[in-house]
Amino acid sequence: MSKIDKCLEKLSLNMNWLNENIKDMVQDLLKAKLASVRLIDNRPFMLAYHIALSRYKNIDNRELLIFIIGHLPDSEKSTQYDYLNAIQTLVIQESLSMETHLLLFISTPEKIQDDYQSCLFNFMVIDSNTFKDILSHGNSKINDLIQKNRPTLVESPFKYLGPCAPDLFVGREDMIAEIIDSDQAGYAITGGRRVGKTSLLLKIQNEIAQGRKGRRYDNQDNIYIKQAYDCCYVDCINLYSFQDVHNEISRKMQPRLYNKKQTNDLTELVGRTSALQNKKLLLLLDEMDDLMEMASVHDKDAREFQNNLQKAANNNMLKFVICGFRNVSQVIRDSKHPFFNLCKGMYMNTLKKKDIRKLLIMSELKQVFEIQKKAKEKVVDKIYDVSGGYPSVVQFIADQLIRTDREGMVSPNTIEQIMNSDKTKSFVLETLMMNTNTFERLICILAVNLSTITNETVINALLGKGVKMNDPDKEVLFALKNLVNNCIIYDYGNSYTFLYPLIPVIIKKHLMNTSPRLLKTLANQQ
Repeated sequence: MSKIDKCLEKLSLNMNWLNENIKDMVQDLLKAKLASVRLIDNRPFMLAYHIALSRYKNIDNRELLIFIIGHLPDSEKSTQYDYLNAIQTLVIQESLSMETHLLLFISTPEKIQDDYQSCLFNFMVIDSNTFKDILSHGNSKINDLIQKNRPTLVESPFKYLGPCAPDLFVGREDMIAEIIDSDQAGYAITGGRRVGKTSLLLKIQNEIAQGRKGRRYDNQDNIYIKQAYDCCYVDCINLYSFQDVHNEISRKMQPRLYNKKQTNDLTELVGRTSALQNKKLLLLLDEMDDLMEMASVHDKDAREFQNNLQKAANNNMLKFVICGFRNVSQVIRDSKHPFFNLCKGMYMNTLKKKDIRKLLIMSELKQVFEIQKKAKEKVVDKIYDVSGGYPSVVQFIADQLIRTDREGMVSPNTIEQIMNSDKTKSFVLETLMMNTNTFERLICILAVNLSTITNETVINALLGKGVKMNDPDKEVLFALKNLVNNCIIYDYGNSYTFLYPLIPVIIKKHLMNTSPRLLKTLANQQ
C-alpha cells in the first residue's frame, strides 16, 4: 500500500484526528509536491492547510486553503455550525475571502455536505481520488482543477453564516473607534447569534493589520499621542480552560518558542513580543461564553488569568475584548465572578439604514450587482423593513440578490421575491431558534396573537396556558429583555413589537404547532 493510500485509510478509520499524527502525515505528502504548506487548524473532525502554488503556465502565483472534514456527527447541529464558522473565519483571517478553496469530505453524511456546499460558495468540493491526484501531481493538478471549474463557481463576497469579509463589513464605526482609541482596559461585547460579533473582531484585526493606530494619554506631557497595536485574535470555542486560552495566546504570539519553556505571565509574554516593537497588545477573545460559565468550576484558573490580564493592562501593555452570547453579559455583572467589574459592557445592536445603503454602494463599486438608480432608496427601505437591520439577514438578502434571476438589475420587486422564498424563511427561522430558549420561544408564539405586547399581556397569556412561574413579573421581563437584546422584538418603552415582519409570519407557519411540546418541556423543568 502506498503512502497516499495509507494516509487516506487513516483519515477514514480514525474518528478523532487529534489522537494521532495524521496532520503531519497529510502535511508531509502535500509538502512533497507543493511550494509551501502550513497547518492553520487541527480539530477532531477537521484539518486545514494554507498552501502556496508556484507559477504555472500563464497563471501567476496563488494562495488557497485545503480543508478536510471527516466523521462530523449528523445529530450535533451546534458542532456542524461551529466547524462551518471556523472555516469561514480561517478564510478571512488568511485574507483569502475572494479565492477559490478546496474541500474534501471523508465519511460525512450527504446532508451535511449539501448544507456546507450551500454556504461555502467559493469552495470546490473534491473526492478522495481527486485528492490522491493532488498528492501525486501537486501544483499542476490544483491549477488545472481551478481553471476548469472557475466558470461554474459563484463567487459571493457575502457571508451570512459565520463572519463576513472585512471589506464588506459595515456599521459599528463608533464601537471600533472606542475600542481602539479609548483608555478603557477591557470590553465585553455581547449580542445574539449571527449579529456580527466575530465579524467585528476580525474587522478590528484587519484595521490594525492595515496600520490603524489608536491613541493614548501621555501623563508626562499631558497630551494624546498615537498608540501602535499588535493584534491577537483567539477563537475560544474549542478551548476548555483559561490555561488553554493562555496557551493559545502564547502559540500565536511566539510560534517558534511554543513547544519550549513557556511563561504563564501575560506581562512577561507581551514584554517579549509586542512591547519589543513599542506596541500595545490588543487581545481579541471570541466565543467566551462556555469558559465564562465554567469559571466557577475553575476559580483558581480563572482568577489567575484575570489577574494576568489586569496586571498587563495596568502596566499599559495590553487591552482586551471578550466576546460572547448570554453568559458573558451575566457573569461580568456577577460580584462573585472573577471577571466582575473588569470590562465595560458593549451591546451589538442591529444595523441602521445608512449601513445597508453603504453595503449596497460598496457592492456596486465591486460590480457584484447593479441597482436601478431611481429605486436605490426604495431597495434600502425594503431590505431594512424585511431584515430589521439584523446583520446576517442583511448579508443573506445581499447574497440572494446575486443569485436571483433579475437580468443583472436589482429592484424592490427582487427583494419581495427573496422575502417570499422558502429559503429566506428557513434561514430566519433558524436564526430565531438559535437565539431563544424554550420559555422565550413560547412567549414569541403567544405574542403573535396579542394586539399589544406588554409585560402584563404576556404574563396573562402564559398563565392562560397553565405555565407556572415563581416570580412572573421578573421572569417575563427578563425574557422580554433577552428577546430585545437578541434582536427579535423592539422595546418602545411601554410595549414591544416584532423587529421585522418576517418573524410573526414564520412563527405562525412553522412554530405555532410546537407550543404543546414547549409547554410540556417547561412543565418538566419546573
